[in-house]
Amino acid sequence: MSMSIAPSASASVRDSSDNRTLVEAGDGVRDDQPRTLSREEKDPWLVEFDDQDAYNPKTWSRSSRWYLTSLGGLLVLNATFASSAPSEIVTMIGQDLGFGMEVGSLIIAVFVAGYCVGPIVWGPVSERVGRRPILIISFLFYTGFQVGCALSPNTGSLIVFRLLGGLFASAPLTVSGAIVSDLWDAKTRGKAMTMFSVAPFAGPALGPTVSGWIAQSGTDWRWIFWVLTLFAGVCLALIVLTLKETYAPILLTRKAHRLRKETGDSRYYSPLQADKQTFSHRVKKVLGTPFEMLAKEPILQALTVYMSFVYGCVYLLFEAYPIVFTEGHGLNPGVSGLMFLPIFIGGVLGCFIYLIFFNPRYVRYVDHYAPNPVPPEKRLESTLIAAPLLAISFFAFGWLSYSWISYWAPMMMGGLLGFSILLIFFTLFNYIVDTYLFAAASALSANTIVRSIFGAVFPLFARQMFQAMNPRWACTLLGCFAALMIPIPFILIRYGPKLRSRSRFAPDLPMGVPEKAPQEEVYHELSQPLRLHGARLVATRRTAVTGARFASTSAAEAPETLSWPDYLSIRKKKRKWEMAMTVPCVLAGLVGGASYFGSLEMDPTKPIFGVDPMIFFGGATFASMGLGYLIGPIAGSQLWRTTHRRTMSLIEARDRQFHAHIVKNRVDPTSQSATNPVPDFYGEKIGSLKDYRQWLRDQARYKRKARWTEDE
Repeated sequence: MSMSIAPSASASVRDSSDNRTLVEAGDGVRDDQPRTLSREEKDPWLVEFDDQDAYNPKTWSRSSRWYLTSLGGLLVLNATFASSAPSEIVTMIGQDLGFGMEVGSLIIAVFVAGYCVGPIVWGPVSERVGRRPILIISFLFYTGFQVGCALSPNTGSLIVFRLLGGLFASAPLTVSGAIVSDLWDAKTRGKAMTMFSVAPFAGPALGPTVSGWIAQSGTDWRWIFWVLTLFAGVCLALIVLTLKETYAPILLTRKAHRLRKETGDSRYYSPLQADKQTFSHRVKKVLGTPFEMLAKEPILQALTVYMSFVYGCVYLLFEAYPIVFTEGHGLNPGVSGLMFLPIFIGGVLGCFIYLIFFNPRYVRYVDHYAPNPVPPEKRLESTLIAAPLLAISFFAFGWLSYSWISYWAPMMMGGLLGFSILLIFFTLFNYIVDTYLFAAASALSANTIVRSIFGAVFPLFARQMFQAMNPRWACTLLGCFAALMIPIPFILIRYGPKLRSRSRFAPDLPMGVPEKAPQEEVYHELSQPLRLHGARLVATRRTAVTGARFASTSAAEAPETLSWPDYLSIRKKKRKWEMAMTVPCVLAGLVGGASYFGSLEMDPTKPIFGVDPMIFFGGATFASMGLGYLIGPIAGSQLWRTTHRRTMSLIEARDRQFHAHIVKNRVDPTSQSATNPVPDFYGEKIGSLKDYRQWLRDQARYKRKARWTEDE
């Protein structure tokens, strides 16, 4: 029988590489106590998962787990779609029911305000009764309240039904994320969570599109709520028919019941049945601990402010977009609703960028640090790029919103907004989970409550702000706030470990790279290999220590150096950073150039510098792309240098040595010909020792061919 578990309110949070729940790693730990990793002795009657246990959701087939992950994403898509669906049809509703735009903003705000209930009620209750019953009950009522909205005879009833709908729609926002953590371990959870994270941004982007075309077609406004009813009904049917229970303590309770029935021995029990906490203690834990953490944890405070601001801006756009596109550019509600799609597309692009560039890096970190957990700061790498892009996208969206500039320009900036928002949300969400582990449920509860408040409040003043300040200065204000928050991920990378060491809620886990073998009693190396963003610094300092059988001795210290394989690996990754930044810079150049030159008045009959105006402006646009192509590597290099500040002296030392090797061994370019071009004169393609050997062979081959030509 496996080792004992003591469940807690955060039992749904999992992060391990050996298929264990986080609670198993710290038995008896509660959110309101300092974290330790003590284990109790084995209890033969306590039921736990066996190897490849059919009850363990992490051992289910990948197809089954991916289906349940997709279903959870669909439920979140449903809830977030409903939050923004009426945004393009508020005017029609106001004309029918007789209210102004200020009251119309409440239709979105009260629904988002209902999200505050999710972490307080649905999350904790799902950890007592399971995920499936909560989703069935919540979607049953949620579907009914959509019917109530469709049949509302007045403003008051519509707002009340929207609020009640938001209260029950908050269940999938909380429980679906828990389902993902139930199904996947730390190594694969990043990929699943990345795919899952697209849903919260797809819903708000698709809602205005649907309602915009309903308004444009002249269909009665009540049909948007009938669409929501049909969507919710389909999801309810999928939950009832296909959703399996995934919460481990509930599954272990079922396993314990089966064992008692098969053996006739009533002593078998599950961790959930062993939890004897009183109701008052649970209430205090659920309601008190999140706010206690928010008051005492500077990491959580900083991340909550940042994520809440970003979340509020997402819902602020539902008031801003009609002002920019419908009133400013004269687009009809249907086409204006389509302007939200780039936000979704940008989010999908951010998802792929994470899966291609950042998730493989984290998987390597998991293997590298095993059996210890990966430092949470490794999660923040993509935020270092996304945080500046968020501020840039606000500035660009605002100052490209002039009516005489093509609407394509601000629309494309919406894609950059979606790209940066998804990366920020996803990485900071995972950083909170990795930082607080056992207390992550409470930390996420506090974060979600504050975020929901921001999401409900921002739309209430958005229209007044954009009308009073105009879109340019309103977006400049938002961009300045976003710029003020850029240092947050950089500060956390620098000071995060120190802040976590002082926290009462962050677990005291070993964060260093494990040694490959136990050290001898007499001598042991004090300098373990240090790693920074995948590059190993070769430790050369060795100190002798006093042994039980030998006298004290010491060894001379040698300076720290960087091994050639690791240096070349770093150099290769630097080129990837430069390439990654080149793509958005080229796109920005294209969009900016097309927007600017496309907005200029021109006479097709008058050449510009002797060139046809269309050709001239087209060439200028491509020149803007070329400028972006030149700026991209520079920007990527600077960002890369920021993430390698601690090792720059070692890297620069190797740079000088590497350059000397290249200058010494490269060929004379004056001997090149059409059949014998110079092979990689600057050694830019060298990313490993194998590449360097191949480069040397290419130089030798070039010299031989050049010599044969001279002999002839």
